[in-house]
Amino acid sequence: MNSLKKSNKIAPMPPSSPADHAPDFCTEGVNLGHLRFSLGNIDACQDWKQCVQHIKELPSPISTKRLLLKRFSRKWSIQTDVGTMTKQATTKSQKFERFVSDVTYSLTLWTSSIRAIEGVHGSGVASYFTFLRWIFGLNLALFTLLLGFVILPMGLLPETQRDLIIYPNYNKSIECSRSYTVDEGTGISLLFSLLEGKGWMEKTFMFYGYYVVRLEHHYNLSLSYIMTVIACLLVSLILMTKHTAHSVKETIISSNNQDVKVSSQVLVGWDFSLSSSQTAQGKQLGVFKEFEAAAKEEMYLRDRTKRLTSKLSRCKLYLIRLLVNLVILASLAGAGCLIFSVTTLSTKYTFQEKKQSKGNSWLSLLITYLPSITITFCNGFLPVVFDSLVSFEDYTELFIIKITLLRTVLVRLASIVVLVVTLFTQVRCNAALDCTGSSSPDCAHLKCWETYVGQQFYRLVITDFFALVGFVLLLELPRMFLCSKFKLLDPIGPPQFKIPPNVLDLIYGQTLVWLGLLFTPMLPGILILKCFVVFYVKKLSALVACPPVKKSYRSSGINRFFMLVLLAAYVLCVLPVIYTMFNIKPSRGCGPYRVYDSMIESVQVAIETLPSFMAYSYNVVTSVAVTGTIILFLCVTIFFMSLVVSAYRENNKRLRDLLMKEGRNKLQLLKQINMVRRKSPAKVSNVNEGQSTLQDVDY
Repeated sequence: MNSLKKSNKIAPMPPSSPADHAPDFCTEGVNLGHLRFSLGNIDACQDWKQCVQHIKELPSPISTKRLLLKRFSRKWSIQTDVGTMTKQATTKSQKFERFVSDVTYSLTLWTSSIRAIEGVHGSGVASYFTFLRWIFGLNLALFTLLLGFVILPMGLLPETQRDLIIYPNYNKSIECSRSYTVDEGTGISLLFSLLEGKGWMEKTFMFYGYYVVRLEHHYNLSLSYIMTVIACLLVSLILMTKHTAHSVKETIISSNNQDVKVSSQVLVGWDFSLSSSQTAQGKQLGVFKEFEAAAKEEMYLRDRTKRLTSKLSRCKLYLIRLLVNLVILASLAGAGCLIFSVTTLSTKYTFQEKKQSKGNSWLSLLITYLPSITITFCNGFLPVVFDSLVSFEDYTELFIIKITLLRTVLVRLASIVVLVVTLFTQVRCNAALDCTGSSSPDCAHLKCWETYVGQQFYRLVITDFFALVGFVLLLELPRMFLCSKFKLLDPIGPPQFKIPPNVLDLIYGQTLVWLGLLFTPMLPGILILKCFVVFYVKKLSALVACPPVKKSYRSSGINRFFMLVLLAAYVLCVLPVIYTMFNIKPSRGCGPYRVYDSMIESVQVAIETLPSFMAYSYNVVTSVAVTGTIILFLCVTIFFMSLVVSAYRENNKRLRDLLMKEGRNKLQLLKQINMVRRKSPAKVSNVNEGQSTLQDVDY
């Protein structure tokens, strides 16, 4: 009977030592060797379900399995509860993250519109609208900060002049504030004041001069004002750096796969989360445009390589590029001189010959907007010239976008630099005066120079907005209609959606916001409205006025280049703003810094009111020794990280070379195998028959 029982136990057993095959000493018929081995497996398992499965597979009675289950349930009870709770929490957090991601994606502005544009024009044109949406979000964040810490407190809390009498400039500020009056105007002059930013507009939340030094409930508006402006600049820098770093990471990853960019697009280019047939169709067209752009770029590079085989052809191409660059530099110099002359003439006419234009509102409006109109004209005309000249330089489509963008940004930044220099001359002259004016004929008397500077940027934003909308509604749409109706206009052709000038319009508008943020706190709000309207106007231009472009642009690297240009413009904008905070004397008759000798003095005064320990800590942190040490540490860290990056790059290059070498070796082996097969087909067939015979043998 015992032998019969043993013969029935033919369950698969794990390997064991010879001692484990001892006779059954257990009265319940359990093999001790197998049991010890199974108990060891149960002790070593890391999962409760795995332990239960081991117990079930034991060749032992059910009573023994129950005892083992009770024994190990005590051990795993606490761990099971913790593990279950951890898994449940992880699952719930993942579901919540997916839910938040879906909600965020569904609430993202203009997603379907951008998909539709991508399906018609490709990802290059769609990247412009994505960049516009990013600018919209950036200004929304900036305006939220200004609204919460500057505009709303100024509107809700009453003014107080407590604790201001201790300042040496207090009495002078009272006198100058009383002398700073504006002409409210009536009738049509109210509209002109709205357009110019003068008159009643100077006493609104729009401009710097309306804000005061102190508010009730101990709210230090002067400190909040400057700290909020600095916070806006820091938020802009953080968001740009984050977006640029993400784009650079994607570019580095994609640059390592240049040989398989088409196959990677085939394998991972589709979005399987699409639920709408219309959206899927747009995505399909977008992928097609990517393939088309990649194919055209490859064909163009091959064709150019064939054309530039001789030294004479290369010298001819380099000479053409040199001449084109000389013409472009001459155009930039001429535009800078024109802007400087017009700005100087307008300022001189406005402040020295204002009696000639007094009573003529239209002439005053024209003279006021003359610098803005000139700058807008140069910004719109010169990119057209650059776009026509770049066709002679024989560049790739992606490089055409970059070089045209760089040349166009020089025009925009040069115009802004000329304007800032002109305003800086007037401000430095006016800052040395008091509110009583001066008899100097070369110095314009500005009772509130900060508001005057803010008015210039306000007019530039308004002019740029009307220029963008008017260009689409008055030029592009009629041109498309006429070209579709009259065959005689076929040589002119319909308008095309040019990426570089459109992107520069966005960068130019954001540059004006950063420069005017200190003097016009509501300027980000104006740009929010501008971006909202411009998106739909440009969408109308892309889908109705402009047919699909014959040359497709690839979005790879374009967004990163946009952000790099915007980052360079940011640096140029921050420098004059920081200089104004530290070195230029504020107006005595307006603004939250009328009692201070500089804007940054309000921060120093606020620090002096802190407890001695905090003030001492601030002085230590901002001392030259600490800041110099931090800068030195950052330089060493950057140098070390550059070495690490260089080492990783070399390692990646070595691994890539090894992979390519391995691939070549495999191809060589396949060629040799094919050669052997072609030389001796009979032997190969005999060997194959022998292998098939061996496989048919039943063991």
